[in-house]
Amino acid sequence: MHCRKALAIRVAAGVVAALACAAAPTRAVEAAGSGARVDPEAAKLLKKVCDYYAGVKSFRVEAVSHQDVKLGERSQTHDVSGSLAARRPNLFAARIRHEASEASTICDGRKAWIYVAGLKKYMAGDAPADLAVLLDDSGLHARLWNALDGGFLAVLMNQGAFDTLGRDTEGSAVLPVEVIDGVRCRQIRFVQKRVDWAIWVEEGERPILHRAWFDQSKMAALMAGTPPGLKVEVTFNFKNWALDAELPEDTFKFVPPEGCEQVASFTEEGPTTLVGKPAPDFSLDLIDGGKLKLSDFKGRKVVVLDFWTTWCPPCRKALPAVAGVVGGYKGKDVVFYAVNLAEDAETVRKFLKEERLNVPVALDKDGSVAKSYMVTAIPQTMVIGKDGLVKAVHVGMQPDTGEQLKQQLDTLLASGKLPPNPDLQAQARAADWGRLIRPVIDCIKPAEAETNAAVRP
Repeated sequence: MHCRKALAIRVAAGVVAALACAAAPTRAVEAAGSGARVDPEAAKLLKKVCDYYAGVKSFRVEAVSHQDVKLGERSQTHDVSGSLAARRPNLFAARIRHEASEASTICDGRKAWIYVAGLKKYMAGDAPADLAVLLDDSGLHARLWNALDGGFLAVLMNQGAFDTLGRDTEGSAVLPVEVIDGVRCRQIRFVQKRVDWAIWVEEGERPILHRAWFDQSKMAALMAGTPPGLKVEVTFNFKNWALDAELPEDTFKFVPPEGCEQVASFTEEGPTTLVGKPAPDFSLDLIDGGKLKLSDFKGRKVVVLDFWTTWCPPCRKALPAVAGVVGGYKGKDVVFYAVNLAEDAETVRKFLKEERLNVPVALDKDGSVAKSYMVTAIPQTMVIGKDGLVKAVHVGMQPDTGEQLKQQLDTLLASGKLPPNPDLQAQARAADWGRLIRPVIDCIKPAEAETNAAVRP
């Protein structure tokens, strides 16, 4: 099972009712439990925005998303930047940058491409019939596009935007004017059943979108294993709009860079390709002192590595389960190490103390070991045989992960070999490379999304 973003704007939303403006009491959005009110003016302004974009034939805009996940004093932030462009009926382009990663999805009306620079690979196929493809988040085109707009512009450029955005509304308000990048903007906030959201649109006849702020905390709370008090917010800022203007000739053009390879699927480069190959050697600091050097165990021990972080709900569930299974093999030539990704030792110690976990932790401070093990979704558990070869890979926390791991360890200790596992490729798809640049926010999804693996940023 894996993270899967729900359709369009309903999975990326704005601001909780308690934050509604107290300066305008007649338009305040009250908490749903105490009688939320729907402001007709908010619906009227949203309708104006939807009608305006329904008439837009083409656009290009620069976008930056800032995503913030907080739990008590711990926090993770991620920024994604790039540009979005579209022309009816079916031309689109999203060019995305996240730290050192770059990716794009481009359609020229005849062909469509998805390109990941870090892999030097791209996929190609026939163009979709219309822009509705950007609403289908089971596909990589929408996943990449939504990294820069949360699905908001994709909804606006398709039919039924007003009904989609207004669905399940429990409260709404129009708040005082704010100035964004020198532009006076009106703000609308909506409280909905699972997500709350706000947008800032330009005053005047053209309600151009300048900012969208989404609060996903309510959806996060629905996911099994989510710790109480988890706060999830994402803000999208838009600037330098070109609406119904002549766009540069190369806007919807893709030319494969030199040395770039066309592939049928990015999943063929997933972590399960390591099975049967030598496990990459490494040396990491242990949180309680000393070093973990993988090659020290070759010929002597079966090694189980669990890649994880404190902020990842599936990891918090998987770590004690995996440690519990391996703990049953004490004195039987099996060792376990929890490899923490890029968190400071104090944060990890605090988590272990709060959860009453006594496990050996290795600190992958720069993520280099995770990269060598193709970790793109967490938790990821690797089983390495005494011969130094990777024997099994588990991506995410599945209901039967513990039982599978026990069977694998029993077999390895008895024979040193494992039979082929047809489920491994399915697990690899949970970490498909199309989400290489997706930040941590995608790991916060409701239980109905069957989320058991978090996308590694």
